[in-house]
Amino acid sequence: MDEVCPFSYLEKKRGLKGTTSINIFIWAVALIAHAGCKSFGSLLAVRFILGMCEGVNNPVFGLVLVQSHMCEQVQSLPGL
Repeated sequence: MDEVCPFSYLEKKRGLKGTTSINIFIWAVALIAHAGCKSFGSLLAVRFILGMCEGVNNPVFGLVLVQSHMCEQVQSLPGL
């Protein structure tokens, strides 16, 4: 799975906290880069980077949510 998803490789090497903080920093820089976009191509590139970061962050936040609850509570989490 590490060959397919580089995030899982980084997460094993640096831990969930370190990898997520790096990813959120990249997401924030890409969000700020919206101000410098002068053409549709640059805006498309920035939106692509934002999409990659959000694609990593969503499963991570789900994992953190599951890890912070008891086993009995985890069954009701998908309904939230």
